[in-house]
Amino acid sequence: MDYTKLFHDKTAFERECLQQRMELYGFKNMARMELFLWDLELFLQIQKRLGEHIVLKGGAATQFYLPIEAQRTSVDIDMIFCGTDEAEKNALDDITEGKNLKRIFWAIVDKDNLEEIRDRVLQLIG
Repeated sequence: MDYTKLFHDKTAFERECLQQRMELYGFKNMARMELFLWDLELFLQIQKRLGEHIVLKGGAATQFYLPIEAQRTSVDIDMIFCGTDEAEKNALDDITEGKNLKRIFWAIVDKDNLEEIRDRVLQLIG
């Protein structure tokens, strides 16, 4: 797996690191925690291309303002984009390199196979 194009360090996705973070911050579900990490990775990939034209909203955004003991993982990431349809399409095409965008969202919402999710996201962004 090529982790060089990710914002997060490779170690962030390793089981030992996830386990340490779960214990440190009191999270209960490793699969949801890793899925949320991949959600954030995808958001950072989109933000890298759209800059200040895209912002988080909803539950995912709220987590950054809560004390750690009150934070939770999120099942999705809500975003607001202020720009043209063409700019949005270009950014998403850049991430997916012309591949079907539905594959990204399938990878993010299918929680049953995290290894396959990881592989698909890496494949789509890099």
